[in-house]
Amino acid sequence: MKFWILLPLFSGVETWLSGPKEVTSWTGNSVNITCQYSENYTEDVKYWCEKRTSSCNVLVKSDGSVKSLQDQRMSISDNKMKKQFTVSVRNLRTSDSGWYKCGIEMQPPYKDVTYPVHLTIRGAEGHLSGPEMMKGLMGTSVTVECPYDKRYEQAEKFWCRTLNSTCYPLVSTDNSQKHTRMSIKDDRSGRKITMTMRSLMKNDAGWYRCGIKALNFDETHPVYLTVTGAVQSLVGPKRVTGKIGSSVSIVCLYSDGYRDHKKYWCKENLISCSTLVTTNHNSEKERKSISDNKSSKEFTVIMKELKKEDEGLYQCGIERTFLSDGSFRDETTSVYVQVKGPEDVLSAPEEMMGQEGATVTIVCSYNELSKSNVKYWCKRGSETCNTLVRSDELQSKQRITLHDNTTRQEFRVTMTGLEADDEGWYKCGIKRTIFDDTIPVYVTVKDMKKFFSGPQEVIGSLNQSVTVVCRYGQAYKSYVKYWCKGNFSSCHVLVNTTGLCEDQRITISDNISAGEFTVVISHLKKEDEGWYQCGAQHGTESPVRDSVYLTIKDGSESLYGPSLVTGVIQEFVIIKCHYSLQYTWNKKFWCNFSDLYTYVTLVKTDETKSHDRISITDDQTQRAFTVTMTGLREDDTGQYYCAIETGEDSTEYFGVYLQVNQGKSTQVTTTSNTVTSKALNEQKQTTSTSEKSSTNHLVLPFCIFFGTLVLLLLLTVIVRIKINERRKKEASRAEFAGPVTSLQESRCGFRNNERTRS
Repeated sequence: MKFWILLPLFSGVETWLSGPKEVTSWTGNSVNITCQYSENYTEDVKYWCEKRTSSCNVLVKSDGSVKSLQDQRMSISDNKMKKQFTVSVRNLRTSDSGWYKCGIEMQPPYKDVTYPVHLTIRGAEGHLSGPEMMKGLMGTSVTVECPYDKRYEQAEKFWCRTLNSTCYPLVSTDNSQKHTRMSIKDDRSGRKITMTMRSLMKNDAGWYRCGIKALNFDETHPVYLTVTGAVQSLVGPKRVTGKIGSSVSIVCLYSDGYRDHKKYWCKENLISCSTLVTTNHNSEKERKSISDNKSSKEFTVIMKELKKEDEGLYQCGIERTFLSDGSFRDETTSVYVQVKGPEDVLSAPEEMMGQEGATVTIVCSYNELSKSNVKYWCKRGSETCNTLVRSDELQSKQRITLHDNTTRQEFRVTMTGLEADDEGWYKCGIKRTIFDDTIPVYVTVKDMKKFFSGPQEVIGSLNQSVTVVCRYGQAYKSYVKYWCKGNFSSCHVLVNTTGLCEDQRITISDNISAGEFTVVISHLKKEDEGWYQCGAQHGTESPVRDSVYLTIKDGSESLYGPSLVTGVIQEFVIIKCHYSLQYTWNKKFWCNFSDLYTYVTLVKTDETKSHDRISITDDQTQRAFTVTMTGLREDDTGQYYCAIETGEDSTEYFGVYLQVNQGKSTQVTTTSNTVTSKALNEQKQTTSTSEKSSTNHLVLPFCIFFGTLVLLLLLTVIVRIKINERRKKEASRAEFAGPVTSLQESRCGFRNNERTRS
């Protein structure tokens, strides 16, 4: 929730400064406080001050004229493009708790513009604890346990998701908040809260908090959830980071067939990987330990009392995996362990992903003290990290470039024309006199010829229809496409492109030129909800699939709409979000995120000002508000939210992903679940046709006569089609060898304008 300070300093100009009301962290951590301002403050000096009884002691200024005299733990950066400045405080102490202000320096006679922020730093002992990170596989469940102090036995407990410095409740022990895939349990005798999240989806990944309702403020503990695909037999984090003297935990998940195999943890060297600990013996050795939880199918490695020399590339391993060709090999996944000292100030993304031939940009951020140092980008080899580009070298004709922006304290590495060999470990680096500061980044390059993907989630309304679009690369053009219900290990085929169909409500069409096939399910039922797979198969080869979760809404939800919206450049889309009766008079708005924590309201129902390409209207009789985005651009692609203000400090929101494509959209819409610009054009044409027919009522007798002739002709054609259809079905039984047996023959809608079948 945003809070604004509106200051009428300049006639006719809206002036404001905003930021978070409360920021909470723990001793030893770092915290970033971002404050946004109106355009007329772009060139003014920004500062951060500590509030005293009658004054505010300035700790750091954006022009560098004042810095904290206490230590070098604070820095400030002003992003004039985004109109926001960020204060960073490192190595937090409990004494840092208190009131502070984001400030903008004004010239007399005007007073400085300030916004109060309360910073709470809690000691490591805490009253509520839990894991820092949890991992789960798509389609499975994950359980989080948070122990608490005895004083909170009778208090209400809750589980919430963090967005824009606000934690939105998902489930609570007093049942005031419920979620279809989440549950919470309070074990008062054991003094711990247990949260379970079922049927995990890709977009469940993110920050959460287990919480306790306290008298003065809520006691919470942050947990980061990572969700990985279920197709891999062994998965782990790409990178884990710990401080010198602290501990790190590495959780590696494995598939069901590896429960009884030996697990191990090893460190890579020039020619091999030296085993450090194993689950069969030597489970604890030299500050390292390993444990295997067979019920949750994961093993955990703990590294204690970290030293700088512990940094490097390791492997989670499963010993002696039997392969289909009769050979054996170990199943492994690489993990980079980064050990940071108090002087480390470099940050970068853990992983970047791009398509073959495309471009990726990696942003590496640093502190103010590193502005004048040489920056570089290197690729990890067998012995060293080979420097590819430096900030002090000419780069105009290189495929990889590096641009250092000292104002924003970041350098950007751009890799163009990605190739398969580009995949691997890299490092952002800053040159130092003795030891360089580096941070690892893994670059993944996708082969688009073998690309196969469906939407993460599709939402449909009871008794309505839903459209699912699954996309694929050139390698799968000749494959038989199908739609099945279930998970990777067991999936029952419902319809395929050879004519097989088990449910008359489902149709499938394959647009080979666009590289996508479309599944339409009509007359939705509550039992249709669950996991499905987009699939493709050629002969007896192993199928390729991607998971799709179908959610069925019955209209009782407080806020819902389309999860995916597809549009075309220069055209427009309309997004309709429905809400319950209790929110009829509440303010509605449409927003997206400027960064990980800050959302930006684009349009709002109670505001007179408008966006040049976006509008919003609220139909309170139908209990739905509509957002229209015109003149679509490629950079409009991204995550947006339908949102409703439900209270002073709370917001109900629903995520909508907008995909803007080149050229003509081929997706067809049947309900408000997936919206496309083509569907809007067809809707206009239908409306126009109906208006014309209503004005031409004088030709009704002629239409009846002509319609009778057409009906007789159609009956003749239908008989002919039935004969051809039966012949095709008989042929299809021999053609399709799907992953599931006992398929029944029935009529099925199928359209393929690109491929002819003999």
